[in-house]
Amino acid sequence: MSVNNNDYRIGPSSRGYLKARGRFYTGSIRLLFIFVVYFNFLIYANGQLVDKVKYYDVTGGTAEEFTQNWHRIQRTLGFRGLCEWQPKMNHSHIQTRWGYKPSILNLKVYVTLTLPRFKYPYSMPSVTKDWYNRQLQMIYNHEYKHRAFKIEFYNQFIRDYNRLPAYRSVDALYGATNQLLWRHYNNTKAKDAQFDKNWID
Repeated sequence: MSVNNNDYRIGPSSRGYLKARGRFYTGSIRLLFIFVVYFNFLIYANGQLVDKVKYYDVTGGTAEEFTQNWHRIQRTLGFRGLCEWQPKMNHSHIQTRWGYKPSILNLKVYVTLTLPRFKYPYSMPSVTKDWYNRQLQMIYNHEYKHRAFKIEFYNQFIRDYNRLPAYRSVDALYGATNQLLWRHYNNTKAKDAQFDKNWID
């Protein structure tokens, strides 16, 4: 599979996620944080982080039923939280006395988070709610860390894109930008995998 510069997506959607474990405890949270991302754009770079958040609800008439539903949903989904992402790129080029240079870049990084949303039963003890709240905060923190890797991807790609030299042909230029995109994409996937591997909850 090759990457091109005609607004096609690169590779399969890369995932960073907090897996469901073999043991479960009791967690929801008010959204305690809202991430606002500011990008520093160069004149000829147009970039955007396209965020989407999806929720799956966990409910129950009693604390026991709530916990059972929490286990069941995790087993069905196979994760507690999920961060999927996919970059799209296209750009043009200009001819200079030294060769062909990349020009007007349009890069979009699509990020979709899937997170739990807890709706506690009225009778649930406060100590149990507190425990679930801590668990939920941990899940949110984990997935937003994966999201932060996508911001790094964007910033690092823009930096290296603007350092590309002139190339002898248009094909060589587009080959270089594709290679650059793949390199940063694979580096980010490796960060996701390492973060998941080292995560302790």
